[in-house]
Parts: sequence; structure tokens; C-alpha cells
Amino acid sequence: MCIRDRVSIDKKLLLAMEELLENGEEFSTTTIDRLSETAGISRATFYLNYKDKADLVTHLFEQVRIEIIESAGDWFINAANTTYHDIRNTLKGILSTYRNHYVVLSALHQTAQTNSEVAKLSRDMRESLSHSSVKAAEQLKAAGRGNPLAGPMVASLLTLAIDSVSTLQPELLTDEKLDETCDAWA
Repeated sequence: MCIRDRVSIDKKLLLAMEELLENGEEFSTTTIDRLSETAGISRATFYLNYKDKADLVTHLFEQVRIEIIESAGDWFINAANTTYHDIRNTLKGILSTYRNHYVVLSALHQTAQTNSEVAKLSRDMRESLSHSSVKAAEQLKAAGRGNPLAGPMVASLLTLAIDSVSTLQPELLTDEKLDETCDAWA
């Protein structure tokens, strides 16, 4: 199967996931038949591309993980020169990415409850982001620009809070609340 076909199938399944979740269905209880039907693909096409729903979530999540890291911008690369405005923009970028991919992240969270591989993937992502945040906070502090009370624990807790709130309380990331949420965390 060519890459273009796989991208098209990914998009159809992502749209189907969004539709089902918006209609109150839980990803964890949605069947592959229901997901395929909503996506307008056959069950066989689903299985040609994925082993199961966990494989689909893992595949889609990898794309989201890369986007989350990219949305952090210079914060993870050169935090020593970061200003408050930069931190706020970084938070807005990360939170917007979480908001834009809420369906995938929600499906990941639900699947992690029953699938140890997906749970490990989710945990590894949080630990990686937390490690990058701690490193950035230490750079800022070493440059004499960080809050002396904002040590590694604060950076880790902020990362975990962003992940948790973004996945479990997406109403804090609506257009009306996004700026307020960014200001509070910055």
C-alpha cells in the first residue's frame, strides 16, 4: 500500500474517531466494525493497516507526539534565553496541539487502561516531556533567569498537569479558556 493511501485511511479513521466520541461513544468500547463503518472503509482495509485499535492509536499518537515536541519550540532547545512571553507562547503551542489532537490523546488514555504496551507508550511520552521540561528549567535557572523556587519538581508537575488536564479536562482548552489557562500556568 502506498503512503498516500495510508495517510487517507489514517484521516478517515481519525475523523471517524472524532465523530464517535462527539456522539458520546467511548473509544475503548467502540468496535472495529463500528469504527470502520463510520470511516467508510472495510474491516479488511482496517486490518491491512493495523493489528487492532491499540495499533491504530499507537500509530496516530506517534504523529501527535512529534507535533507536541515541535510545538514546544525553543523551550526544549535553548531555554536559557527564554522570556515569560516565550514560555507563554510555548504553553499555548503545546496546549493547542493537545486540543487539536484531543481525540487521539483521549483514545490513547482509554486504551492505556487495558493495554500495557499503550500504557508504556503514554508513560514514556510523559517522562520524555517531563525530562525535557526539567532540562529547560535548569538551563533557565543556570542563566540566572529562573524562579529559584521553580526547580525540577515544578517542571515535572507542570508537564504532568498539562498532559492530565488536556486529556481529562479539555474544556479548559476551549478558545474562551485557552489564554486564561496559559496565563495561569506561565
